Amino acid sequence: MQDLSLIELIDEKDRKNFYQSNIFHERQMNSCPIGCQGCAVSAAKNVKGGLNYSDIKGFYQDAAENEVQLKITKVEGYDPVFVNYPDAPEVSFAQTVKDAVDYGHEIITPICTTGNWRSEKTKWQIEELGKLDNKYRFYRYPSGNKGTGFVLSVPREIRPFSKSYDYESHIEKLVFDINALTVGGNIEVLIYFNSHVDGDVNMAEKIKADLQSKINTKAKERADLVITDFNAETMPESCMRYGNSILVSDKGFFEIDKEALEWTTDPNTVGTQVEIALKLAAA
Repeated sequence: MQDLSLIELIDEKDRKNFYQSNIFHERQMNSCPIGCQGCAVSAAKNVKGGLNYSDIKGFYQDAAENEVQLKITKVEGYDPVFVNYPDAPEVSFAQTVKDAVDYGHEIITPICTTGNWRSEKTKWQIEELGKLDNKYRFYRYPSGNKGTGFVLSVPREIRPFSKSYDYESHIEKLVFDINALTVGGNIEVLIYFNSHVDGDVNMAEKIKADLQSKINTKAKERADLVITDFNAETMPESCMRYGNSILVSDKGFFEIDKEALEWTTDPNTVGTQVEIALKLAAA
């Protein structure tokens, strides 16, 4: 059977209420090669596939035609620099950010990335994101807290690459990312440390000082370099899920366990496209 588009999974008469009632968390990829600790898809590095660009744009367009402003988390468990749309590999992740805003939808969490990983494709994704102005960087949490800027996440473990870690190369990579991401607007650079690891905060302070001295003039004006604690006891607002959260993947829409606030189904365990719209509409 040919796969249905995202919007075809929801009966037309139910779509407006479905769109209005939920917060949508996009998982545009089924796997991610970085393997960050705690990431939703980090253990699924060999799983292929992801959302089609036409599905994402069609979803935004259909909601707009139903006169609904979607509430969207653009990045749920993957890094956007690795996105490759099966039906449109020439389209950047940044284009879907632009589409969401241009169709009148609201992004509720800052778009976060770990930056380029020394490949031409990941550098291109960062450069395309960097071209977007602050109109496309605005976010407003359900709590009402808001801000303007993308987030560059510096790995919380200062030595994430074991013996292959090279400090100077890491700084060089981050300088590229910061300069590229500030071409069009603001960013926050989160330099993580783990307060449970001796000396971690000192290394984070060194990274901040070195970055501040090396980034270009525009980046110094637009990048906020923040040292922040991140460990098993911390929960940034950007990581929160809600009782009406819906996971969006290439397999369809998945509801959340309203008590545990965890996804009830892992899309990677589903072999075929799942039509759960009736269940959601009846809930």
